[in-house]
Amino acid sequence: MHYDADRSSNVHLSQGSLRTPTGGDHETITQGYVRLIRHFLATTDRHRPFAAISAGLIATYGGKQTLLSHYSPEHLTSWAARTG
Repeated sequence: MHYDADRSSNVHLSQGSLRTPTGGDHETITQGYVRLIRHFLATTDRHRPFAAISAGLIATYGGKQTLLSHYSPEHLTSWAARTG
């Protein structure tokens, strides 16, 4: 799984979503979830049905507070976090 920050940003821009201090794409959140998904897939049985894998991923990392166990709220709301 490869994540391309420039491509991600371009997708948001093409849909009219500008990056501002309070809106648009958020680089740290995007990268954080890509890393969590990558870790989950590396540690789960990929021979299970897709629906079971998806349910396990959501059960493990689907909470709104997930990234707060890795980043402070102050960091996540900063411009530096938003822009990567």
